[in-house]
Amino acid sequence: MGLVTDYDVWKEDEEVSVEKVVATIHANVANVKDLVRTSVSKLGGPRTCECASAARHALLTNPKYLKRSALKKLDLILGKYLKKA
Repeated sequence: MGLVTDYDVWKEDEEVSVEKVVATIHANVANVKDLVRTSVSKLGGPRTCECASAARHALLTNPKYLKRSALKKLDLILGKYLKKA
């Protein structure tokens, strides 16, 4: 998601200051936080689609050959599958 901070490149009748840019950044961030909060709250319930387990076979390397640091990095996405192996 792009967060536009000013429009002085095309709007000729308004000066843009650092203060205006910073204020716009803060407003944009607040808007994005609201958007994410609203969107995530609508993602309720269990996922029953095939995409819910699409990563199950994403790792072809046997986990016993991976370093602990690599497994830690993969845990968020693949952990639920690796723990069953």
